[in-house]
Amino acid sequence: MVHAVTHSRFSPPVELERAASGAPLWVALGLAVGPLVAIGLARFAYALLLPPMRADLDWSYSQAGAMNAANAAGYLAGAIFTARLAARHGERTVYLVGLFGTAFSLIGCGAGEGFTTLLALRASAGFFGALAFVAGAALATAAGAGASAERQGLTVSIYFAGAGAGVVLSSVIVPLALMDGASGWRWGWLGFGAVSLLAGLVSLPAVRHRPPRASSSRASSTGCKTSRRCRARSPTRACTPRAWR
Repeated sequence: MVHAVTHSRFSPPVELERAASGAPLWVALGLAVGPLVAIGLARFAYALLLPPMRADLDWSYSQAGAMNAANAAGYLAGAIFTARLAARHGERTVYLVGLFGTAFSLIGCGAGEGFTTLLALRASAGFFGALAFVAGAALATAAGAGASAERQGLTVSIYFAGAGAGVVLSSVIVPLALMDGASGWRWGWLGFGAVSLLAGLVSLPAVRHRPPRASSSRASSTGCKTSRRCRARSPTRACTPRAWR
């Protein structure tokens, strides 16, 4: 009888059981648009648009390579500063700033004129892309916290799979954009930017999602430390934190 009462009255609340399973998988799917934009569209898709850009703008091989170098340098700078920015403003804010910053940089690549302008925009896309990618990885890792190792691995895998989805998506957008002729590469960048803006809006519910507060979990841990003292007083009140009562 005592065992039955203890189990029914003092079992952990539903919130703790949900926290133990990690965030829903749709959160990982929503965050996965970060790699989709930052890696799939802002970095790898440049290789698809490079030939028509070089032909239309009459670039040398050095100029074409400089564009890729600028993007890599921007990404390196963003990756270095993400931790400091996240500590000050939070991962969620940094993730969204990076995501929308990348989107506007890609739109600028489609509307920009001149080698120097495009060089700066490619560096900007790399910088903001790194913010979104690194901060998003931290959010995805936190989303799987408390879950089983298998569930944590699945959450992170879904997040990084966004990069592959971006590559596939770019391979669909580019052929459609190049149907416009020599200047079709501009439509390609504009298309990437539009998709990135839409992806940022899609990610908002996932970014805003917050797991059940860990206060109950901490309370249960604290309460269990005094379980021996509780048992000495009453066997039915053993390890029953105040937060559960």
